[in-house]
Amino acid sequence: MMARFRVLRLVCLALALALMTALNVSQSPSAHAHPSYCDGYNPEYDMPNTPYTRLERPLYGGGGTLQVRFTDGVPGVPWCSWGRIFGAQEGAYVWMDRTHNRGATWEGPLYTKRLGRGYTQGYTLTVSLGTRDVPNTMVRTCGSAGKDRPITCTAWVGR
Repeated sequence: MMARFRVLRLVCLALALALMTALNVSQSPSAHAHPSYCDGYNPEYDMPNTPYTRLERPLYGGGGTLQVRFTDGVPGVPWCSWGRIFGAQEGAYVWMDRTHNRGATWEGPLYTKRLGRGYTQGYTLTVSLGTRDVPNTMVRTCGSAGKDRPITCTAWVGR
């Protein structure tokens, strides 16, 4: 039942976006600067069967791997991204950064996830990769093996 609800929610989101595009609904300048049509979804539950591309990088100091995952032009699927940390220990954490100018400045940390006792992997919530009106949006996943440990980031990816 919950899976059907999640699929229905994504279908409704895609239809709303298509309708806005067809009707040429304009957005405020702040919406263009910070696209948010897929921000804050839980990829484990809201997008479980969504095709994605991934880029990985091991954490500095060992103890895990970071991934940035993103949808990349699949028809009918919003341009979304999310971070993942796996093979890590309790206390490790992961977050997303977003830029509109190829990394000169960025928003972040976004949707930080800290691993609790017994967990070796975790996901951030989704971060939008923009719309057709915001073509230069890029994201990266950053994280650390724990407090006072070096920070690692993936390369920037996006449209």
